[in-house]
Amino acid sequence: MRVSTLSLRFDPEAGGFDDATLQAFQQTRDVLSVVEHFFEHQGQPWLLLVLTWKPHRHLEPRVPAAAGDTRKRPADTLDDADKPLHEALRAWRNRQAKADGRPPYIILNATELAAVAQARPRTRADLLAIKGIGPGKADRFGASILGLVLEHTEVTETAESGSADG
Repeated sequence: MRVSTLSLRFDPEAGGFDDATLQAFQQTRDVLSVVEHFFEHQGQPWLLLVLTWKPHRHLEPRVPAAAGDTRKRPADTLDDADKPLHEALRAWRNRQAKADGRPPYIILNATELAAVAQARPRTRADLLAIKGIGPGKADRFGASILGLVLEHTEVTETAESGSADG
């Protein structure tokens, strides 16, 4: 929650306060409360608004990593062999999120995606052993996740056995 102030000058020609600034402010913010204060400055009436607000959820800016931030994203810890599965899981998650009208991290967050790509679960029990995946996610998304894991595990195993024969 944030607080801002807006000062609106009385417009005698319009017979009121010009609220264009307030309208523009509300385009990207959800205003939670407003406190009004009237005052005069050099004989001119003003309206001071103290606004408590939060950004529209879909417009909240992502905070960039600070300079020198040494934290790694979960995907950065993956072996090269796990990256194709991780990308397939991300693509599936984004399609699923769009179909459900939800943010992708609700389906599987970045840590859960990386854990699935590393663990390559083959059963529901294996899936449930991954931190953050409970019965609800396993019931709703388990078949899709396990299908992708199986598909990418077969491709990896086939590629490895093919290179061993060469």
